[in-house]
Amino acid sequence: MRLFAVGLSHRTAPVDLRECVDFARGGLDTALSALASQGVGREVVVLSTCNRAEIYAVGDSDATAEGVGRFFSEYHKLPHATVAEHLYHRRGADPPATCSASPPDSTRWSSASRRFSAR
Repeated sequence: MRLFAVGLSHRTAPVDLRECVDFARGGLDTALSALASQGVGREVVVLSTCNRAEIYAVGDSDATAEGVGRFFSEYHKLPHATVAEHLYHRRGADPPATCSASPPDSTRWSSASRRFSAR
């Protein structure tokens, strides 16, 4: 399983589009329920601020990120092509081969553009 982050922000989308994909406007609980009912990921989180909208989802394949991207447009009733050109996708690193207890300071997040290590 991997953690996927899909969203748009003030760096990737104009203000008018960000206002259209404001999950808080209709209620975060409503958006989260709609996302969960689609079965896109095993676990999901919806984040919505004035500068960005992001969905974090745990899934088995890149289809999770694609499903989350489609959810942005379907939920807000926007053409997918309009939303898709402004979305960014981040994929977490592969999980370890075995599940062993590791100290909290060994948490790692990787994306296509950078690697972050909390220490």
